[in-house]
Amino acid sequence: MSGRSSEYQVGYGRPPLQTRFRNGRSGNPKGRPKGSRALANIWLRAMNEKVTISENGQRCRITKQEAAIKQLANKAASGDKRAIQDMLRFQTMLFPDAPMTGSEPANSKHPPPQDADPAKVALALLHILRGADAT
Repeated sequence: MSGRSSEYQVGYGRPPLQTRFRNGRSGNPKGRPKGSRALANIWLRAMNEKVTISENGQRCRITKQEAAIKQLANKAASGDKRAIQDMLRFQTMLFPDAPMTGSEPANSKHPPPQDADPAKVALALLHILRGADAT
């Protein structure tokens, strides 16, 4: 080490000037290629692929995402408790402010409250379904 302070000192954290990264050059030239995709892109591409289904005797093409939602709704409609729970959970996530109304007529003896919180209604239904599982 010399006594001159203007001379560049090579050492820990101070590489020689000629081996530093050059301006305009990547420090990782063989890094991730531009064509590689993130997991979210792979997921979206797979869920947006079209499939052919038969519905009411007619064939139609829908996305895999639509097919999955239709299958879940059909299972829930047939009484599958797990599917009902999932549908209620998705409904409260997608439409948190939507009123949860039943198929009962408005003049029934138990009309739904107008200020009912959909999340509370869904949790109450889940509690009822879990109670039915215990019996």
